[in-house]
Amino acid sequence: MARDDLAHYMLFIEVDAVQHFRVGVKSTTKEKNMSINSLTDSPLAAGVNEIRSYWGRFMALGIVFVTLGLFSIFYSGIATTATVLVLGWMLLISGVMSLIQSFWIRNWSGFFLFFLNALLQGVLGYMLLRHPLAGAAGVTLLLGSLFVVGGLFRMVGASLLKFPSWGWAVFSGLVSLVLGVVVLASMPVMSVFFLGIVVGANLLTDGIAFVALGTQLHSIPKIELFKASKAA
Repeated sequence: MARDDLAHYMLFIEVDAVQHFRVGVKSTTKEKNMSINSLTDSPLAAGVNEIRSYWGRFMALGIVFVTLGLFSIFYSGIATTATVLVLGWMLLISGVMSLIQSFWIRNWSGFFLFFLNALLQGVLGYMLLRHPLAGAAGVTLLLGSLFVVGGLFRMVGASLLKFPSWGWAVFSGLVSLVLGVVVLASMPVMSVFFLGIVVGANLLTDGIAFVALGTQLHSIPKIELFKASKAA
């Protein structure tokens, strides 16, 4: 009799364990479906799909930037002149607009400084358009000086602070310092093509970054919105 009671008791435990296992599986499946539904129904999924749909535009923009960058590097003289002219037009237009705006705020206490700034922008832009070669020399001289000063500050600051991996900051400052010294020592010959190379390198790196971004966006799988909730 005791054996029969023990057998019935063991059978009851097995049945109860099976029921608990089925309930756990059902709850886990339900939570998983709810998680999928919350992902596919969320505005984030729609945003990811919208950004993913622009991958071709990023690729096209990157290819254009790479093409312009290579052209600027190989034809640095033309790119330098074009850069100076674009900078001149930007300064001239900005100066004229600021000059017009200054008369609208003539009762402001800072009117005189705002007026001088607008006048300086306009004159500088006109001078760059009038004498692009001299403007290229001036901008190159300014950039070379900034490289030297920035490299020195970076090297001294990293040596004093000694933050993690500070040696790389010192190395970066040293490269900037050497580049600035080379630019200043090679004046005025360097001014003929230096700006074109700098602009070309910038366009080239930005273009590669846009192409890589477009490639990564295209590799993202498209999220089917509301698919899981309909299946449920």
